[in-house]
Amino acid sequence: MPRVTTGISTTQHELKNFFDNHASIAFDHCWDAHCKINFYTKLLADIKKGLVLSQELPETKGLPISVIRTVIQKQQKQAVAAAESAWELADNIAREFRTTIRSAIPAGETIPQYDIEYKARNTREPAKILINTWRRNIKVELSGADSALDELHRLIMLSVLKS
Repeated sequence: MPRVTTGISTTQHELKNFFDNHASIAFDHCWDAHCKINFYTKLLADIKKGLVLSQELPETKGLPISVIRTVIQKQQKQAVAAAESAWELADNIAREFRTTIRSAIPAGETIPQYDIEYKARNTREPAKILINTWRRNIKVELSGADSALDELHRLIMLSVLKS
């Protein structure tokens, strides 16, 4: 069995833990948003089929279908925005990164797959954090020279302390 011959520095370990925690929380928020999106999509399909929604949504009783559709579409758009913004970093930390978020729902899947890249803006050498999801699996990877990752850790800690 292969063994790792070099260890990860304490600062890199802390940096990885920070992003592991962030990714876990972001995924949970994203999952909640996608459940809402699916619910609103189902309701819109039910409206299109001419089904009455008053049993699922008693507050719609007596309202015109056009109003119900508009409200559901608005809620669905808010859920889509919430899913996309779940991966954003807190403002004080986000300043240190250029963030790229890509997502797709593969055929036959219901859980979106995400590929997020947080590329450091202010390190002397390139450094980035990569997060990939597949179903409920989350992988966080640090990329860059040890000195760049240590510098990135320092910049994040300064940002946290300043806030």
